[in-house]
Amino acid sequence: MRLRSDYGLNVLAIGQSQNFDINPKPDRRLHQNDVLVVIGTKSDLDRLPL
Repeated sequence: MRLRSDYGLNVLAIGQSQNFDINPKPDRRLHQNDVLVVIGTKSDLDRLPL
């Protein structure tokens, strides 16, 4: 997804329900219903496409 290079955001965790992968590797695949925990500025978050 290139969140860091394209949006200045860092992914802290990816997961579902109570199972989260903390500090996931860049090549981790996303699955339907995954939740991403990211950190960045509000202006960078606002640039994400909906």
